[in-house]
Amino acid sequence: MGVIRRVLCTFQMTLSVNTQTCTKCGESKPADRTHFGSTPSGGLRRVCRVCGRAASKAYDSKHPDKVRARAAKSQCARKGFIPTDALRDSLLSEQHSLCGLCGQPMNASHVHDSKFIQVEHLLPSSKGGTNDRSNLVLSHRSCNQEKKQKSVTEYLSWRYKVGLPAPSCDLP
Repeated sequence: MGVIRRVLCTFQMTLSVNTQTCTKCGESKPADRTHFGSTPSGGLRRVCRVCGRAASKAYDSKHPDKVRARAAKSQCARKGFIPTDALRDSLLSEQHSLCGLCGQPMNASHVHDSKFIQVEHLLPSSKGGTNDRSNLVLSHRSCNQEKKQKSVTEYLSWRYKVGLPAPSCDLP
């Protein structure tokens, strides 16, 4: 009986180390970026992504004027830049269907859907980056969102700090 109890206690300790409880819904989920997302300092958020999206959606529906203002500010920062399908296709080919930020494969069938793949500025427009092709890469939406307004150097340093693998530089 003692052996079974020790095994159960070890299993429960392993579970508690590898899970995190959302402060909003109270559900325990795997303690990783997929379920909780990262804070700017590299830790995990306390609210799961499902609750975070719901809160964001509720806020946006209550504050449409702020949503419009944010969209206008973003559009202004991009100086009217809207990537064309031809640009996306060309970048996908140049990058051998690999994300320009994490180096992992991208699903080519989603290249024109910004819900999955986005054109990213290596040096953000807000920091003086241009819409010149040499400053653009295709990236997974999640990689683009975690990069935020960081330069590539800042982003790679952040990835290292939070324990994410360095991007692969091996091209086929």
